[in-house]
Amino acid sequence: MNYCFLVIAPSGTGKDTVVNTLCEKYGYTKVKSYTTRPPRNKDVNDKDNHIFITEEQYHALPNKVATTFFNDNYYCATAEQVDNADFYIVDVEGVRTIKENYKGDKQLKVIGLTIDDKTRKERMKHRGDSTRSIKSRIENDKKMFKDFSSCVDVMFVNSDLDKCVKDIKQYIESMQI
Repeated sequence: MNYCFLVIAPSGTGKDTVVNTLCEKYGYTKVKSYTTRPPRNKDVNDKDNHIFITEEQYHALPNKVATTFFNDNYYCATAEQVDNADFYIVDVEGVRTIKENYKGDKQLKVIGLTIDDKTRKERMKHRGDSTRSIKSRIENDKKMFKDFSSCVDVMFVNSDLDKCVKDIKQYIESMQI
């Protein structure tokens, strides 16, 4: 595939679940971004969605093409990671920086996910986020994702995982024509 699909959405929308399902069902690959944030309860270093590093390691990392600073933590991906992946879960700032910095062979397409706030809150609570963290994320997302639909190529509603995955798979297949 000559595309890297950038998946963007507010917290609790199901980005990780959708991308992980696409990778498991169809053999796609994803970027495991570097981050200086501490692991959450269920995170395992370099197994799920992130590679956990120190701030010193972050600043020394060469060839960063997508960078963002969120909740006092750095996140990034290198050109090599993007070159070798079909999906990259990213935020608005990450989309901006990767479009500015990535000079590889992959075409970048931005997929947005959306869902109502009630469902987002329920999902964050289910994954173990504290009430305080949920409130903070919702408030922060109102600012960070205010106009995010303007930077996406296609938007999907993730109210039904199977349907969302099927719709994204069909979109990807249509890009291969």
